[in-house]
Amino acid sequence: MELIITTPDQLQTTIEQAINKALSRVPTIEPKADEEYLTADEVADKLKISLVTLWSWDRKGITSPVRIGNMKRYRKSELDKAFERIPPIKERRRKSISNER
Repeated sequence: MELIITTPDQLQTTIEQAINKALSRVPTIEPKADEEYLTADEVADKLKISLVTLWSWDRKGITSPVRIGNMKRYRKSELDKAFERIPPIKERRRKSISNER
């Protein structure tokens, strides 16, 4: 094992260089300026559903939140696309009733 003697300034410079090198490898993702992001509470209020239902939809893949740090946000455009694929409730009820007969 080798002992390296360094001054506090040299140590600080070495650490800063290592951090800058590591950060340069991390891809940066910047949100689109025109994209609107909603919180879970905003989505639940807008759709008139509970947060439990929203979390269930996340697990099922119906909705796909984006993680920004430790925050979970939903892209408004993604929500609009997701709900275009879901048939209206009346159609779903008719299909389930006709399948039971």
